[in-house]
Amino acid sequence: MSGGELAVAETAAAGATFSLSGALALLASVLDVALIAAFVAAIGYFAYKVATAKDAAQQWIDTMNQGLGQQSMLTVIGKTVSDLAATTVQLTNAQHLNSTEVGELSAQHAQLSGQLQAELVHTGEIQKAYGVNMPGALQLLQTAGVKTSDLFTAQGKVWAADMQQVKGLVAGYAAMGQGLTQLQGDVSVQLVMNSDQLKQMQALFWKEAEKYQVLPIDNSYLARIITPRPSITAGRSEFVWTRRQTGIPMGDAPSVLNASYIFKADVEIPQEGAEGMLITQGGRFGGYGFYVLKNKPVFLWNLLDLKRVKWEGADALTPGNHVIEFDFDYDGLGMGTLAFGSFSGVGRAGVGILKVDGKEVARQTMERTIPFILPWDEGLDVGSDTLTGVNDADYQPPFNFTGKLNKVTLTINRPKLSPDDIKKLQEAQRNNKVSE
Repeated sequence: MSGGELAVAETAAAGATFSLSGALALLASVLDVALIAAFVAAIGYFAYKVATAKDAAQQWIDTMNQGLGQQSMLTVIGKTVSDLAATTVQLTNAQHLNSTEVGELSAQHAQLSGQLQAELVHTGEIQKAYGVNMPGALQLLQTAGVKTSDLFTAQGKVWAADMQQVKGLVAGYAAMGQGLTQLQGDVSVQLVMNSDQLKQMQALFWKEAEKYQVLPIDNSYLARIITPRPSITAGRSEFVWTRRQTGIPMGDAPSVLNASYIFKADVEIPQEGAEGMLITQGGRFGGYGFYVLKNKPVFLWNLLDLKRVKWEGADALTPGNHVIEFDFDYDGLGMGTLAFGSFSGVGRAGVGILKVDGKEVARQTMERTIPFILPWDEGLDVGSDTLTGVNDADYQPPFNFTGKLNKVTLTINRPKLSPDDIKKLQEAQRNNKVSE
């Protein structure tokens, strides 16, 4: 290389270094000492190579990668530095050859130098505002959905608008007690949901479904199994049994789940006392039993064989006629919440009161209730228990009632959603969709 050519190369290299000097000054405010050293080494390495090798741009990137590691900041600033390095090489060559492209390359070089400075300035502001490192700041900008082409410009108005967008997004997550990790995770999911690849896969799915006339994916098993079917009990809330009955299928038996209800048994106790089942639904793996045990009234809930909650009168029933009553007050919104994708109304607590002739003999709270269904292989019996019992410790089937059973009545009070309940459920449903 001649003396004149060397002078031209040195001038170009000096110009490139001068263009990056502002960037270096800004780096000092946003990077730690190790990263600054890496940048200085990289720039020095590039300034030396730019006049002696045509592959200086790639060497610059290699050096930068070694100094910084594969961090997310390279996706933004790294590209700008790469473009600036390549443009500098092109400008040096064009100046050496007196090419007509010198003017255009000079303008491009100036634009990239300004862009790099702008990137560092804006990333530094984000870093200071939210107390994150530089890669985290860049990730935050990307998370906010702000396009780099719009963000990293000298237009203050554009930046101000984007800055408000970022602040609003972060503030919203902060209000929910979430940090950058959750924010980035949610946006990553959103990016996948909006990706072209996903749309192509969805289109292919529907194309194949139409071709074979089948939709193979269906996770509505629970919803289908608990949906009420046409039966003799559908839409009714009062039931009366005046004689003993056994083996009533679950589909035709009234359900007291997720509701308030009152059982009343009109019985006659003989002189020698009595015991046996008044009414039961379910069995060993879930259900209730209303019975007389050793001449004392009992109501028992078998919670899926995990726990049994028992109400029992302390005194024996005297001979003669009695009305034994069990009143359960359910503390929940009921099955209606399922329509809004919410399980908040089912399986809730309630207070049960056992009475004899209107007098309370036992009271307790059941903290949890069975939310959906009772065992389908069991049934409802009146006057006996023909399948498995709800409590083997108390009796063994068939446990026929030895007194006279005149009548059993059941009144069900199912919860109804108020307009305010519906509004809250709809708002929760919208919030769930946003978070998903």
